[in-house]
Amino acid sequence: GIIPKPNVLTPLRGSFMLSPSTSISASHDSLLKQAVFFNQHLKAIAGFALPTGTATGNKIVLELKQGTAMPAGGYELMIAANEIRVSGYDAAGLFYGLNNLLFLIPANHK
Repeated sequence: GIIPKPNVLTPLRGSFMLSPSTSISASHDSLLKQAVFFNQHLKAIAGFALPTGTATGNKIVLELKQGTAMPAGGYELMIAANEIRVSGYDAAGLFYGLNNLLFLIPANHK
């Protein structure tokens, strides 16, 4: 299962199609290390890495949400048809969110 277990899980309709043309962007340059981490593990699971930089079209967006009601180490993972948004209260929260996103990618995605 997903670890740490989400406080709230709200399934929605639709799906996100992850492909080599999906891009990944970060709200701040300091988060690019997290994008590198994600890409290293994605390559092992899916056989490809995502381009990083300004994201357009089908994209994954990484951001910090400090100063919100989210606790330290907390994260939000929102998946829509053309965007995945991983928001962490801090670096630890972003790490947990990205790990759980990787967990959701089927191992036979290649």
